[in-house]
Amino acid sequence: MKTRRYKLICTIIFFAAISNASEVINICDRPQIGTAITQALGLVDCQKVPIAQLQELEVLDLSQKEITQIGPNTFVGLPFNKLKTLYLDENKIQQLLPNSFNGLSYLEQLSLLGNEISFLPKKAFNGLDSLEALNIDRNQIETIEVGAFKPLKKLSSLFLRENHIETIDVNSFLGLDVLNWLDLTNNKIINLIPGAFNGLKSLDTLILNKNQIDSLMPGIFAGLAQLSSLSLEDNQLNQILPETFEPISNTLYSLMLMRNQLIYVPSETLKTLNNLHILGLGRNLITEISDDAFLGLESLIWLLLDKNNLETISSGAFNGLKKINFISLYGCNLKELPQRVFVRQSQLRYIQLSDNQLESLPYKVFEGLDLKFVGLYQNSIKKISRQYTGLTATARVGGVEVID
Repeated sequence: MKTRRYKLICTIIFFAAISNASEVINICDRPQIGTAITQALGLVDCQKVPIAQLQELEVLDLSQKEITQIGPNTFVGLPFNKLKTLYLDENKIQQLLPNSFNGLSYLEQLSLLGNEISFLPKKAFNGLDSLEALNIDRNQIETIEVGAFKPLKKLSSLFLRENHIETIDVNSFLGLDVLNWLDLTNNKIINLIPGAFNGLKSLDTLILNKNQIDSLMPGIFAGLAQLSSLSLEDNQLNQILPETFEPISNTLYSLMLMRNQLIYVPSETLKTLNNLHILGLGRNLITEISDDAFLGLESLIWLLLDKNNLETISSGAFNGLKKINFISLYGCNLKELPQRVFVRQSQLRYIQLSDNQLESLPYKVFEGLDLKFVGLYQNSIKKISRQYTGLTATARVGGVEVID
């Protein structure tokens, strides 16, 4: 009796498997997308797409398929039970309609790179309950409707690079409670409005490089309780008002302000950043570093001042930098160094002084330092003495002859 029942069960499973394998679905009624899916699977007839093939898909690449529009509920009814990644790159999609991605509840990564989308409306991302990464780089986005990202409860990475965004409205990113990474590089943002980043309580990295931002004011970073890395390179910053960084003073680890128009070190603004480890101020218009310019930055390890036209560095310029490990003064047109400029930096191991106009070094300028490397390439110095400069026997020097 048991043997007969076992054979019956096996027979049912066998015929069910054959039936499932032979089942097909007609996807021709899904304009453009149906044809694109058929081509991506290497098939010819969109009326006879094997269901089993769709069920096993984990990655679907619909890039460069001349798609111009994704209609509402286009993906509803398709058996994408395992689909995790969808590429729609370099098509000609001009707009996203409400419910365009309904039916893709298992999707974790969506890329719309290189299309012609100019507006992100509410409900466009409805149904993407599992989405973790969204790439909308290289489109023509000008406006983000408040609430556009609200359905994306699990989104951790958002890329909006190379668009035409000029203003980020208050609450534009509301609903992105677990967003970790936001990249807005190469847009046309001029001003940041307080409240623009409301709701991003989990954000760790914010990248605003290559915009047109000329000032930062208090309130911009309010609510970013986890922000660790902030990059504002290649903007037009000429002032950063005091208290601007107060909401992120305990969490900010890296601050990159390279290639802006700062004419002085914003000491009053920086002094509250007690957890900052990396600070980039290179390629600005800074001409002087006065005493105590970096006071308060007790955790700072890396300081980049490259390519500023420094006329003066005070002997106490680096006061307070108790943990500093690396200072770069590359290409700063320095003609001389103060004698005791590094005397209080006991943790300093690397100094980059290449591409300056130094003709000599002060007596005992490196005394008390356990340096590993000093860069002196492209200066007017031919040789230095370890004894005279205070260099240890193990310190390496680049660009000049070293004598004991």
